[in-house]
Amino acid sequence: MLGNPVNFVDPLGLFWADMSNAGDFTFPCSSCGANGGQRFPNGYFGNWSFEESCQRHDECYSFSNAKKSQCDNNFLDHMKWQCKNIKDPALKQMCLNQASAYYFAVDRFGTSAFNNAKDGVK
Repeated sequence: MLGNPVNFVDPLGLFWADMSNAGDFTFPCSSCGANGGQRFPNGYFGNWSFEESCQRHDECYSFSNAKKSQCDNNFLDHMKWQCKNIKDPALKQMCLNQASAYYFAVDRFGTSAFNNAKDGVK
């Protein structure tokens, strides 16, 4: 079940999708996700947005000479910066949790996206 932290399918409860088209879990208006791959929510119901963070991360992968780890660390720092002005403590923690989850994803699973981005600009 999606968005079910109890069953650890989505431990942080961050994944949501329009289930009217079952099986289509893409977010076409979001730049968060690998080019040509699955897209992920860029925020949480207007309380924050990681859209700029995701765009900067994509640009770092594609157009800089930075190492993957530098791009990923900058991504985390920018997302945390997006969370810092949230006044509600619960929402702020949710924002930080989502930032950590996205960082974990790119850190652990983003190598092929990084390599593909570098290959695409040669």
